[in-house]
Amino acid sequence: MEKGFHASHKHPALDALLKALPGGEARNYPAESLTMGHAVRGEPFVEIADAFADASLGYFYALCSHLVDMEEGSFMGLASYGRPGPLVDGMRDVIELLPEGRIRINKDAMHYWAGEYVLEDPVALRRLSTSFLKSFGPGRKFFDAITQRHMDFAYAAQKRLEEAMVHVAGQLHKSTGSDNLVIAGGVGLNSVANGVILRETPFKSVFIQPAASDDGLALGYALFGHYVLSDLPDTKFFSMDSAYLGPDRDAEAREFVASLEQGTLPVEYWDPLPFTESVDILWRGRGEGSERRTAMRRVGPHRHLAHLPIGPNGGVEYVFEAHASDPHGYAEVEVVHAPEPAPAPKPASADDPFGKFLIDHRDVAGVLDGERAFVGPEHVVIDPTNRCDNNCLACWTYSPLLGRYAPPEEWFKSR
Repeated sequence: MEKGFHASHKHPALDALLKALPGGEARNYPAESLTMGHAVRGEPFVEIADAFADASLGYFYALCSHLVDMEEGSFMGLASYGRPGPLVDGMRDVIELLPEGRIRINKDAMHYWAGEYVLEDPVALRRLSTSFLKSFGPGRKFFDAITQRHMDFAYAAQKRLEEAMVHVAGQLHKSTGSDNLVIAGGVGLNSVANGVILRETPFKSVFIQPAASDDGLALGYALFGHYVLSDLPDTKFFSMDSAYLGPDRDAEAREFVASLEQGTLPVEYWDPLPFTESVDILWRGRGEGSERRTAMRRVGPHRHLAHLPIGPNGGVEYVFEAHASDPHGYAEVEVVHAPEPAPAPKPASADDPFGKFLIDHRDVAGVLDGERAFVGPEHVVIDPTNRCDNNCLACWTYSPLLGRYAPPEEWFKSR
């Protein structure tokens, strides 16, 4: 701590943050933050600015995506079909660019807070205000037609996201003078915005941390342990020069393009549950009526493939329907997977506890299967006692950021 992360000592305790900000709780603090910092090898990390959910570009972009019933990556692609217009000006009222690289999301458009706590499921559509829906709605349900207004809405949201990220990054360069920029978090996976940052800011190199969700904790803990707890060694043990860790994708890319040239869209599905027996895909071409059902072909132990014909209007919409059952005789479990927000899984019957278990506990299901993992990576914490001599930042009981939200003193002495 003394050698590597001095920002933890300078950072106000959580109770002080809550007095100055709309609200929040310890477990959600990092996810709802926009933080700027500066790091030089061999020197302490310096936090430059930090803001709560009223500056969460991730919440903003997720809500806009969900309004047209898309996941964020598809929404980014949809933006390329949009056009400049009044929706762009309206979106500038949703995100305000403030001095010193700060941003603020208009609480009259999107709201996340209730008293001191982040509202449950902060990216649910009920977070959008009536005025927002009046300005940018109506939304869209999956399989409904994609209109030009939906495209223009995606363009406006993407444009404002890019402006906000350039605004933040520009201040970061002004504060640090560094040529190198690292972006972490879900919004950091917006490749179009990253290209705009590289073109419109003085940064010469941009690195995107690819583990953008909770799985980034595992990478962060490992690097923290090596660089900080090992006294910032002079010799690098690990340098993440690329997120390319899988097989060569060039051949797959060529096959994908060749399939498109032949008028079909190749779609693959990987088993997320144990004991998957079959997968159907429900699909329809753009502008067509009711969807059709096609059984996907198993092409590997856990991979399924289908080639969907691209209709005369171009484009295909689809959802997956996976059917799984336990080989030891448990009742069949059906789970539906679709682009976010996904339909709720079909409830398992009362006499099928194992079926419900598979849906609710995919991590333990992987342990039972013995060969495959169905979620993750995740970390396991074992607390043999409440007593501990450390004060790790990520700990939910000993972190110096918890303040009054930490357990009472008596709890630490209980066992």
